[in-house]
Amino acid sequence: MVKNMLLVILLLGVYIAGAQKQPGNQPQPAQSATLQKVYLTTDKVIYTPNEQLWFAAYLFENRSQIKDTADVLIVGLHDPVSDNMVALKKFPVLNRIATGNILLPDSLIAGGYNLVAYTNILDMHHIPVGTGFKPIRIYARTGDKAFTTSLKIADSLSTGDRIAIQHEMIPESYQVTFKDARARYQLAGDKFRTLNLDDYGKGIVYIPLKDVKTANRSLSVTTIYNGDTVRNRIRVPESTASKESWSASFYPEGGFLAAGFLNRVFWEVTSNNIAATSSALLLENDQVIDTIKTIANGTNAFYLNAKAGHQYAVVPGLKNTGRQKLMLPPVVPGGLRFEMPDIVVNDSLTIELWSKEKKAIQLVIVDVSGLPWVHKLDMGPYKKLTVLLNEFARGLCKVFITDEQNKILAKSYFFAHYSNKNQLYLETDRNVYKTRDSVALKIRLHDKNGTPLHSIATVSCALLSRIDFAMMKNIESDHDLGMVAYNEPAFLKRRNILDSSTLLEHIIRMKKMEDADTLLIPGNNLSERFLKPAVQLKLARFGRREKKSMDLVLFRESNFSFLKTNEEGILQLSNDVLLVNDGRKLFVKGMGKKNGDYYVQAEDSLAMVYSNINIPFYEPLHREQTADLHTLLKTDRKEKFSSTMETVIVRSKRDYGALGSPNPCGDYVCQYNILNCPNHTIPYKWPVKGQRYRSFGVELVYQGCDYENNMYLPPRSLIYLPRTFLGMDTTLLKQEFPEYLSTLWWQPFKKLAKDGDNQLVFHTSDQKGVYLITVQGFAENGQPFYGEKTIRVEE
Repeated sequence: MVKNMLLVILLLGVYIAGAQKQPGNQPQPAQSATLQKVYLTTDKVIYTPNEQLWFAAYLFENRSQIKDTADVLIVGLHDPVSDNMVALKKFPVLNRIATGNILLPDSLIAGGYNLVAYTNILDMHHIPVGTGFKPIRIYARTGDKAFTTSLKIADSLSTGDRIAIQHEMIPESYQVTFKDARARYQLAGDKFRTLNLDDYGKGIVYIPLKDVKTANRSLSVTTIYNGDTVRNRIRVPESTASKESWSASFYPEGGFLAAGFLNRVFWEVTSNNIAATSSALLLENDQVIDTIKTIANGTNAFYLNAKAGHQYAVVPGLKNTGRQKLMLPPVVPGGLRFEMPDIVVNDSLTIELWSKEKKAIQLVIVDVSGLPWVHKLDMGPYKKLTVLLNEFARGLCKVFITDEQNKILAKSYFFAHYSNKNQLYLETDRNVYKTRDSVALKIRLHDKNGTPLHSIATVSCALLSRIDFAMMKNIESDHDLGMVAYNEPAFLKRRNILDSSTLLEHIIRMKKMEDADTLLIPGNNLSERFLKPAVQLKLARFGRREKKSMDLVLFRESNFSFLKTNEEGILQLSNDVLLVNDGRKLFVKGMGKKNGDYYVQAEDSLAMVYSNINIPFYEPLHREQTADLHTLLKTDRKEKFSSTMETVIVRSKRDYGALGSPNPCGDYVCQYNILNCPNHTIPYKWPVKGQRYRSFGVELVYQGCDYENNMYLPPRSLIYLPRTFLGMDTTLLKQEFPEYLSTLWWQPFKKLAKDGDNQLVFHTSDQKGVYLITVQGFAENGQPFYGEKTIRVEE
């Protein structure tokens, strides 16, 4: 047995047969592979408009397959209701990590959104190779309203003919009742209806499925209380009829249907994104061979004796007349049948294999760190193996059976080593703090034997009411489902992952499985299949393209450089040229007195390829809140949401320029005389050349903005260097005005030394409540880690 140190990221195969597929179009195994994956973490989950969203991104990739790694990450905020990207920025990727911030637009409407990230490496169809997603929620507020609202689809109340949507009013400060509150709602293009709310601001909207069409999938709700109104929206699943809207996913135990063997197949059925419980017919070459059904959670398993050359399908209901057919994966003639009859965590794995022919095969197991364990053997009619699990990293492991050409013949997965995880220790100097108080945090990381480890971690401290645990996602559970397994002690001894529909359901939701039928190995390089688009400048004059060579000058802050278009009037810009500080702009101007009428048009295909991404509508892996967090959240109802909507007093437009927006260079000064302040993002005035301003704790002289009348490149084409999070710095600690921050600290990719304690010091603001400190990252042994701790801020 040999453990190969290959850094590959492999996800298991999955076949999804949807209701849209035609019965006659039998799909073949896909010829694709997972080459990149982006994991996203943010400072919190719940935001308000005009607030900074701070993120960190980890890039995992198969380095043997991609010669030129990604060096740009595009991050955007996707609105699932309108299916538009409401914010989009580019950031540099260094050493496969990226960090940055996005200012959330003040026009955002309350509801659920998706943070989307993708790399600048595309396939031949202009689809990004590496993507990452994270759901977030917006509490939209304006003025001094004392509440925001939440809309959720209630699966437990939804039926086969209607969808139930729960409405809830969320107070800014602790408040028991909302007497005489009311709400009005409408589907897009329909008339308004009234929703009766109880004294707690709660109510339920029932939407008949027959009323939901493609054009009106947006439900708008306006809540009215004490003269204030708050708007909210939610995306409603489309439906025409219950059984006709079925979609099913099939998961054979070995990854494929193996000819000549009794295959166990796990299947999941949903109708309009809701688990469907119903009976169905199993067909072989259009003939009924069995009756199967799903249980309450929409899942179950059935057995199928697969025959070579035959087609298998499932028909909803118990009548094989005019119904849609959901096709199972094709039968693989040379496939293997294998089972894992005994998996004991921290002990061993037993694998049994059957084959119709003798052949040389490889057993490959890949753990969470991406390190494959390979065992070569000669396969006969039957083989039984016992594999010790002592060396495997804690988490989800993938099992591949391949031939000598590394083609996957079968695959499955299991969990291993829950007690062998790295141990993270978080300690604060005390548990209760005053406002504007100093917090000292110590961090230590050990392996299972107590040996200290080097690591890199992202540290965050945010208000607990801004953390929705139903949307909780961290780097540890994203890789090994540890939180789910922790809540299921029976899984400590588990025959097969298919025996636990809950765990498999979470894997499906996390998109941990993608099509792949060939094991990736060095030497089979795919780099020539990929594109790395760049920003192009095209010369124009009087609104028309000009094909001529021209010298240009590019201004970047206080520096400038000379460029030149080719004979076609085209200039390709490198990523290094496009790098700017966050909020700044790039100006381009034609050289020479007679070139004033010329300007450049920017073409940036990379900023638009998000439309080619299949953005998922799914809930991430979540965990149940512990009893103590439930108690803390009940007392954490005093956050001042309106503090993010700052009041700006207009004193002199003539002196300060256009208030509420930055100057043409992207610079502004906040009301506390801080240049480009990340805590106060609504500009108070424009900076004046030669004047002194505070910036990150120091004073500097502003150099001015001299390029107001020149042509500047579109902000979406620029690559922004990340800002430094300030928090309650020395400037804000000294100010006389109250400062309400829901995020006290954000530090991405901090290096943690293994010798001694790693100590961080930050300050509380004037916002009282319970705060959650989270630390997550990767250790030098390749394993992820996650830890959290709560503190309280009082008077």
